[in-house]
Amino acid sequence: MGQWKILAHYEDSPQQVFSAEFEVKEYVLPSFEVQVEPEEKFYYIDDPEGLGVTITARFLYGKHVDGTAFVIFGVQDGDQRISLAQSLTRVVLEDGTGEAKLKREVLLGGVQPSREDALVGKSLYVSVTVILHSGSDMVEAERSGIPIVTSPYQIHFTKTPKFFKPAMPFDLMVRHRAGLLSDLAPELGPSLWVCRTSHPPPRH
Repeated sequence: MGQWKILAHYEDSPQQVFSAEFEVKEYVLPSFEVQVEPEEKFYYIDDPEGLGVTITARFLYGKHVDGTAFVIFGVQDGDQRISLAQSLTRVVLEDGTGEAKLKREVLLGGVQPSREDALVGKSLYVSVTVILHSGSDMVEAERSGIPIVTSPYQIHFTKTPKFFKPAMPFDLMVRHRAGLLSDLAPELGPSLWVCRTSHPPPRH
């Protein structure tokens, strides 16, 4: 424990000394945990409402946390991250829960070029820091990998041959999965399978 300093030098250059200082502290486990859950698993780029997240903080023994959360969103493209400074929000947690929202105009205004098509294929992340009202403890949490998409649906060609054999039937199987538009999901179902077999014309 305490402040430490390390000195080192090469044997053939004793006059050239290198030093580093650091502090050793006792590691204390956080007294509460924080969870960040987006409203949707994807962000639909044409959604005017933006992306909302729910923050839940709870002590390890189960009681809800009363505190303050500082929330900031960002865009991730591979290893590169762009923090959206205008999205920084202060949220008061009541009964351990709070909500924050990334507005669409803030997202578009925080990246260059400021175009929808430039964001498609990238993903969003949200970082949250929760501080107790007493100031005695602080916990950080993050949710990343929220894809930015142009369509709330996905269509997968599954179990479909990658080549066509002459004079042989060709089986096509398409799987449709509901994505962002959760209000349509009860009507469409979580997935829809379409199968089609194409037969070659008869020979005369």
